[in-house]
Amino acid sequence: ELEADNNALMNNSDDLAVQFDEQQVTLKEVQDAYDQLLEAYTEQEEAYNELQGAFEKQKTDLDTAQKDKKKLDELKGKVRVAVDKHKAMEKHVKQLEAELAQAKKKIVELRERAGGSTEADDGGVEGI
Repeated sequence: ELEADNNALMNNSDDLAVQFDEQQVTLKEVQDAYDQLLEAYTEQEEAYNELQGAFEKQKTDLDTAQKDKKKLDELKGKVRVAVDKHKAMEKHVKQLEAELAQAKKKIVELRERAGGSTEADDGGVEGI
């Protein structure tokens, strides 16, 4: 009976050794799978960080572009005001030139009535 128990224990021991070896193989497979997942996670994290950096750069570039556009719009407004002032000055100059021509014409008429010279040699018409 002792021998039977001994044989049973030996068989049980052999079975346990086989199970232990199988569990070691399974544990190694689980460890390999974990290492692969960890590596994939690390790669994903690096890719995410790169994307986050690119996003931040684009956001900064967009903010800069919006500020530049605002400055450009302000400059456009100032240019419009300057152009409007220039046009008004041109109109005013034309009006003054017309008034000057009328004044010259009036001077010539007055000189003709007074019997004087209509020439500009005395600084009259042209000197005005």
